[in-house]
Amino acid sequence: MSIELFYSYAQEDEPLRAELEKHLSLLKRQGDISGWHNRDISAGKEWEQEIDAHLNRARIILLLVSPDFMASDYCYDIEVKRAMERHEAGDARVIPIILRPVDWHGALFGKLKALPREGKAVKLWPDRDDAFYNITQGIREVVQELSILSSSSSRPADLTSNRQKETQAMPPISHAFSSNDDTQALDRPATALLSYAREDAEEVELLQMQLKVRGVRAWRDVTDLPLGGATEEEIVHAIENVADAMIIYITPHSLRSDFVWEKEIPAALRRRERDSQFSIVPILKDVSYQQVQQQCMARGYRSLADFNAVRLLETEPVQEKLRSVAERVLKSTLALRLRRAKADQRYEPSIMLRTFKDVSSAPSLDLDLNWWDIFQDRSRLPSADEWRDILFPALRDVKNALGETPVSQKLHISLYATLPPAFALGYAFPAPARYTLLVQNKDDVWSTLGTADASPPFRRIAYSGEGDAHVAVVEIEVAAPTADGTTRYLEISKLSYRHHIRYELPNGPDFTNGVKDAAHALTMAQYIGKELRALCGKGITHIHLFAAIPAALAVLLGHQFNALCPVSLYQYVANREYEPACTLAQHVGEA
Repeated sequence: MSIELFYSYAQEDEPLRAELEKHLSLLKRQGDISGWHNRDISAGKEWEQEIDAHLNRARIILLLVSPDFMASDYCYDIEVKRAMERHEAGDARVIPIILRPVDWHGALFGKLKALPREGKAVKLWPDRDDAFYNITQGIREVVQELSILSSSSSRPADLTSNRQKETQAMPPISHAFSSNDDTQALDRPATALLSYAREDAEEVELLQMQLKVRGVRAWRDVTDLPLGGATEEEIVHAIENVADAMIIYITPHSLRSDFVWEKEIPAALRRRERDSQFSIVPILKDVSYQQVQQQCMARGYRSLADFNAVRLLETEPVQEKLRSVAERVLKSTLALRLRRAKADQRYEPSIMLRTFKDVSSAPSLDLDLNWWDIFQDRSRLPSADEWRDILFPALRDVKNALGETPVSQKLHISLYATLPPAFALGYAFPAPARYTLLVQNKDDVWSTLGTADASPPFRRIAYSGEGDAHVAVVEIEVAAPTADGTTRYLEISKLSYRHHIRYELPNGPDFTNGVKDAAHALTMAQYIGKELRALCGKGITHIHLFAAIPAALAVLLGHQFNALCPVSLYQYVANREYEPACTLAQHVGEA
């Protein structure tokens, strides 16, 4: 059954709307979508009633944004308002399409991810067809996700109480590829399998990392299957029954691999034939589309070029392409994971973020954000480039992927991480985004939703420096003292600041009972958030934050850090020393 699209647009943009419709024609011919706009109203019909009927029925609502659209009372006050109501209820998916440059980020739909890429208006693209192609690919992905979820029923009522433990990383081969896959489906988060030649292992490792930091368990037989333990039949079984997506890294080496072409690719094509929502993602490196097509034709296979293949060119930044592939795989594997969980709008997704290696995996996990390769427990700090190019984009992609699925905005979080990633995770899901974060802390759950206590949870001690009047140093002392380490860092770094504030517990730091319970944690988070916003409102343009707090509290605090100036975070290391970690700036949490 086709999915109905509703075009909300200003009449001045009819030529651009018609051009977009042409680019969507293949989806329409394939029976995946049926589009509707107000020019389809038959003569004699009440136009407002007809528009309302389709607006209330469409599964996908396209907002064609332009200055005329934003100026239209009917478009904005009626169509946009109703569209967002349906989007937030999980009844429809709203996609802003930026046609012409206009100030739209503060609109009702400003928190949504827009098309084309990075919200760059169609009119600003050198080639308009490239812009509409990018839009079409984005809409196709949403159509595929909705098709998957339309077959899902509600989540079993006893799912949470009957959660089972799953093994770490790649399960033992005898378990992961057993015939009992259905009973283990709920224990397996979003998962992708990488097919490649051994000679390309180092290059594929970079892609695997981009997937892992986004919560996708990416399996490679070199590192994830026990040596000598995976037979050909078991690998084929994993492709046909276990993985949620298959990434095929095609190079001159893999073109010569009999195993790739005689075992793995046929298995992926059989799976795709059986399940149209299973994603095959070909990546071409140093080979052409023609070479791949000839290889497929010679073996009688469907062309892999049909699956929106990605070609890596030496003239283009490879990291950016791999990030784009990882985002695409994240969305497709999450969709199948949610289908396995029978997710509907009441389903509360669950993610884990870990920078430590030897941790127990959470039950019924949807995404497993594995950052160990970058942090290696506490043994290294990521560089500013790694935060900018890998970690912050990963959090944005996770937020966007979850936001584009019709599930609950109550997000369960398991955390085994140092403080900077915990702050960044909360910051990626800010309070205005309307997510309720439910963070596991030992045997308790700390929530971002609730009523804070009236009495201040901290004693506030203020000092004055002689440096930059726009810079503030802030300490949050809960689990351990921060004063000595902060003082040493300030002396060594020669940081220029005028304001220095320490927030400490009335009875001093307490590693075990510094945070009494969930209500106390929420009170602390809201209090610090309000204090820091007040600082920024008084002319502070940069905050340097030194904290000794539980990681779960750092998530709650990051959630409160909206509408702030940049906040630089510092990691506590050995010998009571602090080192710069990362800076939370506005772009970190944007869609």
